[in-house]
Amino acid sequence: MRHRVDKKRLGSKKTNQRKALLRSLVTSLVLFGTIKTTKSRGFELTRYFEKLVSSILNTEEKREKIKISKKVIFSESAQKIFLEKIVPSFTKKKSGFLKKVAIANRSGDNAAMVQLQILSD
Repeated sequence: MRHRVDKKRLGSKKTNQRKALLRSLVTSLVLFGTIKTTKSRGFELTRYFEKLVSSILNTEEKREKIKISKKVIFSESAQKIFLEKIVPSFTKKKSGFLKKVAIANRSGDNAAMVQLQILSD
């Protein structure tokens, strides 16, 4: 039974592998502004990124914001970009921080692909 299950497993990945995958996708998204990934990974990444941004927007102390971002984003340069450029542009929004665009299927295995972009004001 699937009662109260709110996460996808993203294949047969274990929990630590799934968390590392999402963290690396968030880091790449912050560094480059746009990434291409599969549809299911994009869906999970959207949920993960939205929760991250909204939790940082709800905290008031700068030290807490840095602590939250260090738990998710790998590199310090990406953390700096995230806290100084990306998060301040979302102060007026409550959700809808990413834009998902369906693109052509991947040629090797015909997997559905999406392009994720960070929306900025």
